[in-house]
Amino acid sequence: MIGVVAALMPLRAARRVLGVATSTFFAGLAVLPLGCSRQPDLDEVFEPPRLAEPTNTTPPVVSEFRLTPDSHVELTFGSRKRRVQGRVGVTQGQLQLDVMDLASARGSLTFDLLTTVIHESADNEIASAESEPVGSSLTEQSLRWLQVADPVLLAEQPQLRYAQFSIQKIGKLSAPSAREGQEVHPAPVGMLLRRVQLWATGELELHGFRLSHTAPLSAVFQWRRDATLDSPPERIEIVLSQAVSVDLLAHGIVPRDARGDLLAETLAELRKLSATEARLTARWTATRVRIP
Repeated sequence: MIGVVAALMPLRAARRVLGVATSTFFAGLAVLPLGCSRQPDLDEVFEPPRLAEPTNTTPPVVSEFRLTPDSHVELTFGSRKRRVQGRVGVTQGQLQLDVMDLASARGSLTFDLLTTVIHESADNEIASAESEPVGSSLTEQSLRWLQVADPVLLAEQPQLRYAQFSIQKIGKLSAPSAREGQEVHPAPVGMLLRRVQLWATGELELHGFRLSHTAPLSAVFQWRRDATLDSPPERIEIVLSQAVSVDLLAHGIVPRDARGDLLAETLAELRKLSATEARLTARWTATRVRIP
């Protein structure tokens, strides 16, 4: 009996030590949060998290339009006493626009200078020179001035054949969207027409020189009568509402003879006559490109 008691005494001592250690551990846990806790600052301002700004989930509907072959530019140049007129064809033209946001419209027009035709008149002094071939027409002389009459030169510098106007900005809109434009009367049977006045600013690249120009335009949008006005129109008629002046000398277009040499005397006469500018008027028709 005494041996059993003696054997149990170490076990009781171990239990006593374990109890003391456990009490100490939980006491430490009780003190630890109090020592590490941070008292709230009553003057501190807590801002709520920022909410994401709503975005427009409807993407703009951009349609492409291409100019029809009958699109052209009329030009007039000379003095009040001596004036000649002509025409240049538009070989390519495209417009990209959202009818609900006309200010975002962009596009380009390409003119083929080889299609230049100058109307003949009894008075051709402004384009004549002693070194010109006998019987040379105003159109032939104009093509020499543009340096597109010589096939060899044109093969070496094909860029001389074309002039291009690239639209970079649309402003001064009479209406922000096509559907808010002024209704046009009378309209063809089954069609609805709206007109918007605007100004197009861009760069005219002509004869190797690129200069900025601004053109006032009138655009008439045409829909089928049963179509909604927020849908792309079928057709757009565009005209220059005012003539635009283009300085020929600023674009390097000067009088030249049949050999392509500069005619200094004729150029001097042109300067005296204030005949260095061509005034342009235009009428273009653009039809919508349908995506198959």
